Amino acid sequence: MFLLGANPMHYTAVKLLKIIQIVLRYMPWIEGFSMYSRYTDVLGKTDQELQLLHECGLKELHIGMETGYQHLLDYMDKGVRIPAAELACKQLREHGIDYTFTMISGLGGQNMSPEHAYHSAVFLNRTQPKRLWISRLLVWPHTPLAALVSRGEFHELTPKQRLEELQRLTDMLELEDCEFVDSTVLDKYTLQAYLPTQLPWLRGMIAKLRETG
Repeated sequence: MFLLGANPMHYTAVKLLKIIQIVLRYMPWIEGFSMYSRYTDVLGKTDQELQLLHECGLKELHIGMETGYQHLLDYMDKGVRIPAAELACKQLREHGIDYTFTMISGLGGQNMSPEHAYHSAVFLNRTQPKRLWISRLLVWPHTPLAALVSRGEFHELTPKQRLEELQRLTDMLELEDCEFVDSTVLDKYTLQAYLPTQLPWLRGMIAKLRETG
């Protein structure tokens, strides 16, 4: 069961355990729970609380990684520190809780695209997520980022530039057991692969799309 909301993992362990108990009382066939989370929600739990949550059915957390580039996280005012993010992932692994990352393609615009790809690959290789889902940057009206775009201070990537960024990323990936999904390729394709076994196929498809797309 996926618990909806902004990030239910922000609740205290006591409240989460009560929610799990209520669900299992009325739906005893549920075998596990997943939910959205921030790194800080994990770090706010003790080892004992994380272990108890796992034993009671917490299987996986979905975390908005967005980028592994600290400068870009600061630029976008995400309030995330890479060392803290890596520590949160380490704690989850120690307690058998899987995690899915969402990375934002094009988040660094044209100026920071190479660094976004490079540092994200480094971060992913260090943290080894169970799943990696890549979405694309959307610039919403009336936001600080939209103001930067209108002033010519931030230049969005074209679909082909995002594909080039994806190639930079995948050329560096060394993931040991990860499902990869990018549903934004050239704004019309979805690429799905299980890494590392299908990594050569994935890299080949990206190269082919760069030639023909």
